[in-house]
Amino acid sequence: MKKFYKTNAFFAVASVIMAVLIWAYVAYEVSPMHEVLVSNVSVKCTNVSELFEDGSMVLTGENSEILKGNSKIQVRLKGKRNVVCHVKEKNITCYLDMGSVKRAGTYSIKPSIDCEISGVDVVKIEPYKLRVKAENIEQKDIKVNIKTSGKLPDGYTLEDVKNHNETVKITGASSVISIVDRAEVLFDYNTISTKDSEKVCKIEFYDKNSRIIDSTNFKKTVENSKISFNLYTVKEVNVVLMPKYADEVNKNHYGKSVKLSVSGDGTQTKAGGLEMKVKLKGTFAALEKYSDSKRIVYTEDIDVSGIYTGKTFEKVKAAELANSVWYVDVPEVKVKATVEDNK
Repeated sequence: MKKFYKTNAFFAVASVIMAVLIWAYVAYEVSPMHEVLVSNVSVKCTNVSELFEDGSMVLTGENSEILKGNSKIQVRLKGKRNVVCHVKEKNITCYLDMGSVKRAGTYSIKPSIDCEISGVDVVKIEPYKLRVKAENIEQKDIKVNIKTSGKLPDGYTLEDVKNHNETVKITGASSVISIVDRAEVLFDYNTISTKDSEKVCKIEFYDKNSRIIDSTNFKKTVENSKISFNLYTVKEVNVVLMPKYADEVNKNHYGKSVKLSVSGDGTQTKAGGLEMKVKLKGTFAALEKYSDSKRIVYTEDIDVSGIYTGKTFEKVKAAELANSVWYVDVPEVKVKATVEDNK
C-alpha cells in the first residue's frame, strides 16, 4: 500500500478528488448564485371582462386560448444553486392582468410571476409581453345552396328536391364571420340508390373567391343539411281497370240497379273489368306494389242516378292513383251502363 501512495495513479486520483471538492466549494460557498430556465409555465388570466363570458367578445390570433390556460411562457430564475435547481413549473404561477381589455383591439400585456419558493428572483420572462387580440362576436344568417355532381341511376329522374336547412346561423369573431360569403352542400348523385328518399350532406363554407373556409373557427346552428327528394322511374305493369264503385250496388233515382263494365284494348274480365298494360311513373318502392300481381285500379266516378236505360260512355279516364304513382298516359275506356230490374 505504501508503494501505491508513491505511484502516479494515486496522485491522479487524488487530483480529481481535490478538483471536485474545490468546484463544490466554489459553486456552493464562494459563488452560490445560479440561473435556471423553467419552460411551459401556464398563464392565468385575472380581471377578465364579462364581455368574454357573455359572448360579446373573443380572443383571436396567437394567444386565442389564453383564457383557457393553454398559453405557455418561459421564466429564467436566479438564486442559490441548492434552491433554484429544485424549482419546477408547478412552483411558478404566471398572472396576466386583462383589466385593460374592455373593447376590440390588440393589447401587449406584461405578465407577472409568483414563485412559491423563497430566495428565487425572476431574471427574465420570455416573451416579455404577451400579445392578445380581442374581437367583437358577430352573427350572420347564411343561405345554404345545393351543389350537384355525379349521375343518377339509369332510367331515373330526380324531382321534389327540398333542402330542410335552407339557412345556417354562424357565430364568431368579426374578422372570421366577415369573410364567409356562402354555404353549400354537395349533393352527389353517385351516392344515391334507387330506394333512397333523403341524404344528409355536410355544409361547407366559402369566401368570395370560392376558397373553402375552416368552419372550426366559428359556431354553427347545424353542421349538416338534410335533403329530401323523390327518385322517379317509369315501369310497364299489368293492371285491371274497373269502373268506379263497380263492387258496390249503384242505383238510379227509381231504385233500379245499374251495372257498369268497361271495354277497350285488353282482356275483358268476368267482373266487368279490363286487363291491360299501362306505364306508370313513381318511386321504386311505390311501383313495387304494382309489380307482383294484377292490381285493380278504377275509372273516374260515374253518376248513375239519372240513368234509366242502357248507356255507353265513350271516353272515361282512369282515376288518379295514390301514393306518388301516376300514369304516363292516362288510359281512356268505354264504360257501359246496364239498368237491371230489381226482383
